[in-house]
Amino acid sequence: MAATRRLTGLSHRQLRYYDQRGLVVPARSGGRHRLYTDGDIQRLLGVRRLLAAGLTVAAAARRLDQEPSPS
Repeated sequence: MAATRRLTGLSHRQLRYYDQRGLVVPARSGGRHRLYTDGDIQRLLGVRRLLAAGLTVAAAARRLDQEPSPS
């Protein structure tokens, strides 16, 4: 998770909160550690961008769900 924190600028608590809220759903290892994909990282960066623009977490989730996923 340290690499994810470094790549996104988000704290451990923020990552857990966004996971709990369903904004990102990372895979889990056998030890239950979160395994973030490149797509998860991009989505987290999108969340951060939208929250910085003043959207609520719920509004950011709706906006990201409306955006086409990168191919």
